[in-house]
Order: sequence, then structure tokens, then C-alpha cells
Amino acid sequence: MVRARSNGVGLALAGALVLAPDSMFMRLSGYDGASLIAWRGLLMAAVLLSAWAMFSSNRRTDLRYLLTKAGLATSLFYALNAAAFSLGIALAPVALVLFGVAAVPLFAALYSHIFLHESVSRRTYVTMGIVLAAIGYSALDDILALRIGPQIFGALAGLVVANMLAINFVLFRANPNLPIMPCIGLGALGSGAAGAFVAGHTLWTTGQFWPIVIAGGVILPASFYLLSSASRHVHAAVVSLFMLLETALGPLFVWAVLDEPVTDRTILSGAVLIAALGGYLVLDYASTRKPSRRAA
Repeated sequence: MVRARSNGVGLALAGALVLAPDSMFMRLSGYDGASLIAWRGLLMAAVLLSAWAMFSSNRRTDLRYLLTKAGLATSLFYALNAAAFSLGIALAPVALVLFGVAAVPLFAALYSHIFLHESVSRRTYVTMGIVLAAIGYSALDDILALRIGPQIFGALAGLVVANMLAINFVLFRANPNLPIMPCIGLGALGSGAAGAFVAGHTLWTTGQFWPIVIAGGVILPASFYLLSSASRHVHAAVVSLFMLLETALGPLFVWAVLDEPVTDRTILSGAVLIAALGGYLVLDYASTRKPSRRAA
């Protein structure tokens, strides 16, 4: 049990670190919203479905589980998550969208309690509170400037993303037989096809292709496979917490490569977020060195 938990935390941390430069490559590509959805989804689907076809030891059984309600639900929720994230970025400031996404640990804890009857440790709740406060502080100017209109829908899109991610982590935890690669791959294929339909001919005429190849062909499939795998070893709320590392590290990658300014508020909130997750890791490691009844 202790070993499985350690593996889960390690997978979640690895997935979050792989995901961190995603926004930088999105910016480097120069694609618009629909083209981003299309290429990210299609490339991710190609990688995951190809890997599954090559490495699965029992594809027929995998397909049977994929075509269950839970399997199709994970595909649908991933497609909605991908579309909502790109739509939110197009409608509202990035900080507002990420503030909505930051609620994913809370939703994960709620759904885990309702559907799996799992409790969350006080340590996890305290870390959630610190992380949410840090992200809220970073986005404070945009939150205070929020007005009725497209920005509201963009901010709500962040909450949709948080819900979809949380539900998927709980579904993968509750259904250990669900094959992760085809479930996520099918959802990515759906969102990518929808994006391509909307983008039309502009899919081929705008942007740089190589950054989106790295994002859609490497970063997204690797990170979401790791994060989804982690949810089978550790509480979905813990996986969600580590996923928020992108909020702290993403702007630093953009600053380092694109030379976009980073505010003192962003740096401070990112440092607090990283310190909170670092403290969580230290306390979690200490707790695994002695018998514990806590689940998260």
C-alpha cells in the first residue's frame, strides 16, 4: 500500500513536470483557438492510439472496457476538457481560466467522497487552501476586473475543465480495468476532429507546426497518461494538486523563451505554490515511513 502510494505521488509529480511547458509551446505555435484544439487533439490521439495498438497485450479486452459507460464517459469528458480549455483561453485572460482550473482538487475530493467514499487528509486540505490562495493572489487583478460578458464564460470554462479533469481521475481510480491510452486517445480524437471542422483551411495556413508537434505529440500524451495512471495509486485530489504545478512553472517557461514579463505577484504566488507542494511531498514521505490510516 505504501509503495503504491509512493508510486502514485511520483507519477503525479512526473506528469505535472512534463505538462509545465505546454503553454509555452502553445504560444510558440501561433495557432488560433480552433487550430490549437485540432492539432493538439489529433496529434495526441495519433500517439496514444498508436502506442496502445503496438503495446497492448489484449486489445480485444481493452475495447470491451472502452465501450462501457465508464470508458465512453472518460473519452467524452476529455474531449470537453480540451475544448473548454481552448475556448476559455480565447475568451478570457489566462489567469482567470487557470483560477477556475485550480478548483480541480476540490472537485476531485468531492467526487471521490461521493462516489468512492474516500476521505481526504487534513494535510491535503491545507495544501489545497494554500495553493488556491496563491493562484487567486496571482489572478487578483483579473478577478477584480471581471465584467459580465465573454470574460464570464471564459472564467466558467476553467471550472468546466476542473470538473472534467476531476471526474476523469475519479473514473480511472474507480475502474482499474479501463485502458487509459484508448480512452483518452478517443476523446482527443473527438476534440481534434471538431477543432479541424471549425478551423477549415486555416488549419494548414497559419502558425508554426514544430511547437504544436512537441505539445500535442509528446507533452500532452505523456503527461495525461502519467497523471491518469497516478490516480490509480493515490487519491484523485492529490493528483490534481500536483497538476497545478503548471500554473507556477508555465509562466516561467514563457518568460525564459519568449521574454514575456513576469510580475512580482506571479513569482510570489508561484513560489508559495511550489513551497506548499514541496512541503506536502516531505510530509507525505515522512508519513509513509510509519504506519498510517490516512488515504490522502
